[in-house]
Amino acid sequence: MRWADWSFRVGFTPREGLVLHQLKFRDQDVDRPVINRASLSEMVVPYGDTAPVQAKKNAFDSGEYNIGNMANSLTLGCDCLGEIKYFDGHSVDSLGNPWTIENAICMHEEDDSILWKHFDFREGPPRPAATASS
Repeated sequence: MRWADWSFRVGFTPREGLVLHQLKFRDQDVDRPVINRASLSEMVVPYGDTAPVQAKKNAFDSGEYNIGNMANSLTLGCDCLGEIKYFDGHSVDSLGNPWTIENAICMHEEDDSILWKHFDFREGPPRPAATASS
């Protein structure tokens, strides 16, 4: 995939689901490597049962259940909006037979302005800029 100044390969595994490979940023006609491989290698989910026996239990959802195999098909307008590129996920069942999860991944661009801003709690809340009066 190429988008703006970024390039990367999109992959899918039964265990991890989405995997990004060879993520690079193009800087003045030079591809600069950023990440070689990015994936969700494990996700620990502590389930909120407060019973004495249950409180210590959790599930390693990626490794124990193969989070990629739990992916489902995404639908336009419900899961993904705007300009979209869909990718299928490919896996195998317990007997080694291949199967496809159609539209398991969607990539879309959404501009929702600044996602965060710096705030120093020692200085109090941000103040509007001073305006000159005549």
